[in-house]
This record gives sequence, C-alpha cells and structure tokens, in this order.
Amino acid sequence: MTNQNSKMPDRQRIHDAEQIYQRLVRIALQETLKPNPQLKNPALDLNVRVWRQAVLCRVKELGGAVLDLHRQGRHVTAAILARSLLETVALYYHIFIVLKEAIDTGNTRQAVDKLWQAGMGLHGGRKEGDKEGGTLKQYDAIEVKEFAKEFCALAGPARWSYDQLSEIVHPNCMGCVFAYAQPDRQNLSYRFGKDFRHIEINYDYVLEFALGFLELHYAEMDKLINEFMKLMQE
Repeated sequence: MTNQNSKMPDRQRIHDAEQIYQRLVRIALQETLKPNPQLKNPALDLNVRVWRQAVLCRVKELGGAVLDLHRQGRHVTAAILARSLLETVALYYHIFIVLKEAIDTGNTRQAVDKLWQAGMGLHGGRKEGDKEGGTLKQYDAIEVKEFAKEFCALAGPARWSYDQLSEIVHPNCMGCVFAYAQPDRQNLSYRFGKDFRHIEINYDYVLEFALGFLELHYAEMDKLINEFMKLMQE
C-alpha cells in the first residue's frame, strides 16, 4: 500500500500499472454487438454487454493517457484523468455487486433498473430504456461519486488518494496554486517550477488499483451477466 507520508512516488506501482495496461490492451473487442433473440429480455442483455465493453474501451484510453502523461512529466493532467479512471471502474464495481446480489437473492427488479441506469441513464434530456405499458421508461444517471467512495473502501489508501485527486481536479488552492507553485510563508513568496512528487504519489496508487480491479474481474463479470440473464428467463 502507498505510504501516505512518502515524499517519493512509488515507481513500482507505475511499472505494475503499465504491465496491467498492456494486458488490458490485448483483450479482444467485438466490432459489432447484436441482441440475442433467444433471451427473454434481449435489449437488457445487449445494453449491459455494450456497457461492459465500452467501460473497457474507456479504461484503456484513460489508462494509456495517464501513463503517457506520466512519462512526459504532466502530472496535474495525469492526476485528473486518474480520478476519472477510478470513477469509471467504481461504477463497474457497483454493477458487479448488483449482479452478484441479484443472483444470490433471486431478486432481479432493482438490478434491472441499475443496469439500465448504468448503460442508458442521463442527466436531463430524453432517457430511454425498457418499454413499460407501451411507453418508454426513463432512467436517471447514476451518481458515480458515491460508488467511488464504496469502491475505495476495498483498499485503505485508495480513498485518501481519490480525495487528493478530487482536490487537484478543482481549480482552487490545491488544484491550481499548490499544483504549480511552492509557497514560502515566512517570506510571503511563491516559487514556480516545483516538482510534482506530491501529485504523483496520489495517482500512482489509484492507477494500479483501478486497472488491477478491472483486469481481475472482467472475465468474471461476463459470467455474472450470463447467470443473471439465465435468472431472468425463469
């Protein structure tokens, strides 16, 4: 686990994240996904499979970008993208838990709503999902920040690092002034051109943690989807 008091970034974590990323890149993607007419709810099955593969595409892009920015020494931008990466995987984790609970309890109603929310939910505008009584049911977007906290509970330093990355995202003191300048309070001066080690030790852990979780559970999620759709047939 990341030492929160460490002054140096964990090079091993960046190296491990690079290795995980390279394995994720090699996961094959289906160019075209179509509904399975043999299922009771082919639209729901298609929705969750499209969403799952799209998450992989997003994680690949964000993970690759963070690693590229890290190599370039562009740590503020890398930190912002690392937070986005963790939130993406946090929602994936939430749906993972939702499917497991539905399979364990046999209660699919809430899981169906969550799956539509994850795949089709929007903030504002027209929202479409399952037909209910001949009309299209609307789905609000899921509040991802709450699931990020839930996800971070899996590992101690993740929450601390995520909170720090959230501060860097905002153009306030932490994300703007302290990201680029070192204050000298005694002399009332600021020196620009400081190193970015304090930022790097926040996103190196999040990067490895998020990429590692997705890699570990991507195949298992596919099995859960299959089990859930079988449950829907009953």
